[in-house]
Amino acid sequence: ELPPPPALAPYVACLWMHVVGDGDLDYDQPVLPDACVDLVSVDGDVAVAGPATRPVTVRLAPGSVTIGVRFLPGAAPPIVGVSAAELRDQDVAVAEVWGRAGATVAARVAEATDWSTGLGLLAGAVSDRLDDAPALDPVGTGLAARLAERPGQPLRRLAHDIALSERQLRRRVEGAV
Repeated sequence: ELPPPPALAPYVACLWMHVVGDGDLDYDQPVLPDACVDLVSVDGDVAVAGPATRPVTVRLAPGSVTIGVRFLPGAAPPIVGVSAAELRDQDVAVAEVWGRAGATVAARVAEATDWSTGLGLLAGAVSDRLDDAPALDPVGTGLAARLAERPGQPLRRLAHDIALSERQLRRRVEGAV
């Protein structure tokens, strides 16, 4: 893991990479539910990986390189342009989400000659979207921290404390994370 560039810090938790060693056997990589959204490239194919609600195993060939940009909880929807609820348990090609701009990013990452260049291209693509992104929803981004500090709070208490109805709180959190 690498820290995000300063301009991405309000949106991005980290930049990361994973390399499968050479060999004869595929590698089964477990992916556990973590409520995160990532912009991911596996061997040059770029996708938006939505928040997972169940564990999955991804089979990677020997020599595979995976790179990614991990968004902070609640920070992906303004940048990605799709709610977290719509991405739940899905990997969607970036071209399907960003159209021509996504296809361009995918092509450039696929042409990258090393993982660090590819990772820089992914981070640059996120950075390019900042100017047009709507503001972060403070409910979506702040609730995860609040629950980490005081876990187990009932929904009605959380809603009351931030002056929202339970239904509105649920809708905003589902859209964010």
